[in-house]
Formats: sequence, structure tokens, C-alpha cells
Amino acid sequence: MSTSEAQSSSDLLSKTTGEVSAIYRSQISTSGEVAEILKLVGDIDNAFQTLEQLYHGIHSDVKDVRQSQQSSEQQKMLEWLSSVDPSTNHNIAVRKREPKTGVWFLESDDFHSWMRSCGFLWLHGIPGCGKTVLCSTIIEAVKEVCLADATQKLAYFYFDFRDTEKQDVAVLLRSLIRQLCAGESDFPQVVETIYNRYKTPGHEPTVEELTSTLFSIIDGLRKEIYIIMDALDEYPANAAKSNRQELLDQIKRMIEHKSERLHILATSRNEHDIRLTLGTPAAGGISIQSSNVDVDIGMYIRTRLAEDPMLKLLPSNAKVNIEAKLGEGAHGMFRWAFCQLETLRSCRNRRAVQEALKALPRTLDETYERILMDIAKDDFDKEAAQLILQWLAFSERPLTLQEVAEAAILKPGDCPINLEERLFDPLVVLQICRGLVSLSREKVNIYGPETECDIVRIAHFSVKEYLMSDRSTSAFFISAESAHNHIGKCCISYLLQMDRPDLPMQCLNDYPLLQYSAEH
Repeated sequence: MSTSEAQSSSDLLSKTTGEVSAIYRSQISTSGEVAEILKLVGDIDNAFQTLEQLYHGIHSDVKDVRQSQQSSEQQKMLEWLSSVDPSTNHNIAVRKREPKTGVWFLESDDFHSWMRSCGFLWLHGIPGCGKTVLCSTIIEAVKEVCLADATQKLAYFYFDFRDTEKQDVAVLLRSLIRQLCAGESDFPQVVETIYNRYKTPGHEPTVEELTSTLFSIIDGLRKEIYIIMDALDEYPANAAKSNRQELLDQIKRMIEHKSERLHILATSRNEHDIRLTLGTPAAGGISIQSSNVDVDIGMYIRTRLAEDPMLKLLPSNAKVNIEAKLGEGAHGMFRWAFCQLETLRSCRNRRAVQEALKALPRTLDETYERILMDIAKDDFDKEAAQLILQWLAFSERPLTLQEVAEAAILKPGDCPINLEERLFDPLVVLQICRGLVSLSREKVNIYGPETECDIVRIAHFSVKEYLMSDRSTSAFFISAESAHNHIGKCCISYLLQMDRPDLPMQCLNDYPLLQYSAEH
């Protein structure tokens, strides 16, 4: 026992029993207070931890709210920039492509060189050679590269002779800017600046300001930028808002922009004004040779003969003959092969197939002439086709299947619609016009919010060109003036028909062209 312990024991022995009890009670009380103090400290520590967790939670929520507000504001800017959706054209073209076609270009030195080095590539070819489908194939290939590598970015645009909204230089620039900004965590300040300046309705940025904005984004992203544009030749020489030369000059400015990361590709026919402006920077461009395309056409013909519900019923030897004859006569024109297959679909026996193959038209013009002559054999089909083609060639916006079916029987005058002539099935318009029109399922903003509709269009740019040329069959010749005149009178007559007190409101839904007539 230590000296201190001995002393303590001696002190206790000198105390009375009551004094010792008091000392023990005091020690026990002190020990209880310490325990309470320790418990209180623990509670305070737990409270601080809870407060810290609450703080971090609130901070995180505030951060999320700020990011959400920022994301919402950025989305507003993107929507203000452009409502035109180039993926509509792209998806249609992708659906038309046969597997493995266009691979010859993707494996070419020209394509690989363009992907590796900045510069301009111009692909040109004859009408109907499949330029748009090839362009969609290129876009898909570049898209895969960009998805796998965040340091690369794609923007594309399809010019469309059927869609006046896509015939505007400003619309092109705004679409490219939107695509390049979308998905970027570091949203370009230059876009916010131009948005704040022009977000008030009725104020639009100039082409020069949009160009400057585009170049600032290209330089600021510090990524490999791929810009692909299809069908420059479908931009009208004298479009409503800007002529084609303005477009070509704008593309030339983009080509001449000093950027080591900008790759530009465009497709078109080899037309004089395009070649004059873009031929030099493209070193003459690359001709889409029929020798390459013919291989793809052969694959397309074989697939159609094997999978088309009508064509696959043909005897094997007839299919072999069709493949040989069409492959020989296509001369690099997908469109020509498509039209002949459409004609062969209606052949009911071996003899009809043989006669059709013996009398194959040599050119697209001859093909269209033959289709129109066949349509003209039936009086109703002839008149309906004349009306349908006028509407499709010069309508102010894409038309739905129901609208086109109505246009097929609509005539100016006091009684524009004869309900007895209405088609039982709107799809009959495709039978009437044979291969001159096409049907596709598209997202459009016709009836308010964006909805999917069946849209009918003239099947190919060469169809409209033929109908408006002096080469066209006289009964089906279309002029811009006469078509606009006919459509305008039809709209007025259609609206006047609605001005009747005895017409129930629910009946308005039975007139498909009412909204178009009111708006245009």
C-alpha cells in the first residue's frame, strides 16, 4: 500500500460513521453529475452532427434547385434558338437505307482523311443517285464516333424542297448553334448574350450576328466539330427569305473560318452556281460514281425482291431477270430503280413482267411520263392527281394524309366539297399518285403541341422539277402561279362553306383542311 493510500485510510478511521457516510454520498453525487454532464455533451455532439447533416442536405437541395433553374433557362435558350428538327429528315433517310450500302464511302481514303483533318468535303452526284441516304449513312457513322469520344461534336442539317421553313440561312445557323450547345456542361456565354438581347418577340438576330455566335462557339468548345449539310441544290435560287447564293456564300465563310478543328461536308448536285462558289475550296469535290452506287443498287433490288409483300411472290427466274435488267439500266440512279420496282409490283403474271422489262424507260423523265400517262387512263385518278400534286408542290407546310385526301376532291367555287366523292380510305392517294408521292410518320407542330402524324410529300426533288418543266406531260404541268392561285381559291371557298348558321360545331372536325385554310 502506498503512503497516500495509507494516509487516506487513516483519515477515514479517524472519522465517525456518519462523517464517512456523508463523504461517500458526496462522491456518489459528484459521479452522477459527471455522468449527466457527459450525457449532455454527447447529446450536444449528436445535435451538431444532425445540424451538419441538415446543412449539407439544404446546401445540396439549393444546389439542385440552382442547377434545375439553370438547366431550365438553358433549355429556354435552346428552344428560342431553333424549333426546326433536322432529325425528321434524317430518320426518314435512315429508314430508306439498305444495310451495308454506302460502306464504299465510309471505307474510302477521302472519308478517313476528312475525319482526321479539318477541311471541306463536297459530294456531288446526278439526280436520284441516293445522295441524301448516303448523307444519312455518313451522319450515323460520325454520330457513333462522337458518342464514343466527348472531345468530338456533330451538327447536321437537311435542306428540303418540300419544307419552306428549311430554306433560310438564319434557320440553318440557329439549328447548328443549338446542336453544338446542347448537352454542354459549360454553356456558351455568347448564346446567353444574344438570347437576352433578342428574346423579346418581334426581335431577331441578323445573319451576321448568328455567324459570329457560331464561330465563337466553334472556337470556344475546343472540340473536333463536324458539320454536315445535305441537298444544297434543294435550296431555291430565290427563296422567300434569302437566295441560294447567300447560302453558298455563308458556307464559304464557314469553310474559310480559321479553325483547326472544323470539318465540313456537303452534298448536292453538281450545279453551276454551287461548283462556282464551293468547287475551289473543295478541290473540285468528289463525284458519286455510278460504279460505286450500282453495287448498292444491286443490294437494294435484291432486298426488295426478297422482302416486298408483292415482289417476293414472283417466280425465282423472274426475280433473276428483274435484278439483271434493273441493275443494267439504273446507271447509278436509286430513284429510277425504285420507280421500276413500283411498276413491277402491279404485274399480275409472268407475261406482264416480261413486257414491263422489255419497255423499261431509259431516264427519270421517261419514267415520270409513263407514270403520269398510266394515271391519266382513269378520269377520277387524273383529276385527283392533278389537284394533289399542286397542293404538295406549293403548300406552305407539310400536309397530313387526311388533308391530302381532302385536297384530292377540293375545287374552288360555291360547293367546293362533294361529300359523295370523298375517299373511303385516305391511303388511296398513294395508289392514285403511284410512286410520285411518299408517306412517312413524322412529329409535327400542326395541331398545337408536337404530335406524330402521317405526312404525305412529293417523293423526290426530281418529281417536282419534272412537273414544273417544259418536259412534263401538258395535262400535269404545274406552275407556281397557277398552283398558288388554285390553293388560295380553294382555301377561301372552304372557309366560306363554314359560314353557315345551321352547321353544328362538332362538324368542324369533319373538314381536315379547315385549319390550313384559316392559317394560310
